[in-house]
Amino acid sequence: MHTSFNQTVASTGRLSSSNPNLQNIPVRTEAGRFDMAERAHTGGDLPAGSVQRLGRWAVGNSNGRDFAVSRRCRHQLGDLSEGHLDEAGCLVCPWHQSRYDTTTGAMVEGPRGFLGYHGPTPGYTQIVLAYGRHLKLRVRRVVRTASGFDVK
Repeated sequence: MHTSFNQTVASTGRLSSSNPNLQNIPVRTEAGRFDMAERAHTGGDLPAGSVQRLGRWAVGNSNGRDFAVSRRCRHQLGDLSEGHLDEAGCLVCPWHQSRYDTTTGAMVEGPRGFLGYHGPTPGYTQIVLAYGRHLKLRVRRVVRTASGFDVK
């Protein structure tokens, strides 16, 4: 398999891939079919208040409820699996502290900064919050199995 790596395309400065995009390759099941479900083999351990990366998903346990949301922040594509849960059970982006409802995927509070700047951004924050309420994170179910958990 051959791919093209691009550094200038990704807004995060990280490498992205194309033709094919290696982040979207499906998993072949035992029956030979392709399955887009991601699997984790952590022994089913998802402690309360934790957030972990599982393929394209940020999975965690918010107030005793398992959740799975798409991993990329709608603000500047920060990795939400590196974020944390606040006291209200919202997932907080590690880059600029945008807050997301883990049940709906909606942005409930906009960013506090832009690019390398961390601080107030009046006007800009309201614009990002407005489109973040419409461009929600994808939300999936977390299913616990004997060998870990799946995102369905």
